[in-house]
Formats: sequence, C-alpha cells, structure tokens
Amino acid sequence: MLLFQVSTPYIPIMSTTTIKSAIPYGFTSQEITVEGDTNQGLPSFTITGLPSRTIEESRERIRSAIRNSGFIFPRRKIIINLAPASIAKTGASLDLPIALSILTLSEQLLTSDTTNRMFAGELALDGQIRPVRGIISIIECAIRKKYKEIIIPAESATQASLIANKIRIIPVHNLREL
Repeated sequence: MLLFQVSTPYIPIMSTTTIKSAIPYGFTSQEITVEGDTNQGLPSFTITGLPSRTIEESRERIRSAIRNSGFIFPRRKIIINLAPASIAKTGASLDLPIALSILTLSEQLLTSDTTNRMFAGELALDGQIRPVRGIISIIECAIRKKYKEIIIPAESATQASLIANKIRIIPVHNLREL
C-alpha cells in the first residue's frame, strides 16, 4: 500500500490583461482589443483572433524586441487574442500592443500604464518602434472612442500633428521609452 503525503492543492497562476489598439479597416479604422493570458504549462506563445501571416510572424519580432530592450520574455504559456475575432487583422501595427500585453502579464509594466490609452506601432528586432500604415485613421479611432492618449511611433509624429488638437499624442522611439 502506497501512502501519499497530503499537500496544498495545485492552484494554477493565471493573469489576464487588455491593451487597446486599432487597425485601418476600409476607409476608417477598427478598434482592436489585445487580450493577453498567461498560465502554467509548457512555454508557448500563441496569437488567436484571425491574425494574418504578418501578425503570425510578429511573434518572433516581439520576442526579440522584448529581449533586446532589456526586458525578460516570460517562460510561460502565453495566449494573445485579438478581438473582435470576426475581423481579419493585417499589418504590423499590433506589434507594440501585443508586446505591452506580454510585459504587463509578466509584471514588467503596470496595468495603470496602459489604461485609457491606445497603442500602435511595428517593432524592430532591437526594440525600435517603426511607423505603420494608416496612422491618421488609427488616431481618429482613438478620438472616436474617447481615449485620452495614443502612443505612436516617433516617425509618425509629423503626420499625427494634423489632428493632434483632439487627443494627446505621445511619440516613442523604442520599447524602453514606455
């Protein structure tokens, strides 16, 4: 007969986060909610919610950008959902919000740092933030949805200044500036 020692039951550690962004959609833009979840399990990084090939490939860009910016990429099971799932997501403008979701999940960034803000930007492997297509329509979406601030690539600041009187625009050069 085997005797087992009674111990504390296994309670999975789970954390979720939400980051707001937008993508060009037709002649306007569509708000996208980047939902992140992490829990115990084999380390993996999955993106769901009808991502295009560009967004699927962003996993490696994001992983490298996080590490090369001096942050730690968590060794956990990470799931990113891009909502609404019924809309096909294209382009690289969701790189920055996905990376921020991971940094928030791993508690390297505070949730309060992302509240009432929208984010858009492509990440380079070294953590630099590159401009994205449709930045004016993305900013217009943030205004329409009544966000107080939007964080965009610094190279898009001149273009964004055309509508800067309606929202606070924060241009950033790299992931470390956040």
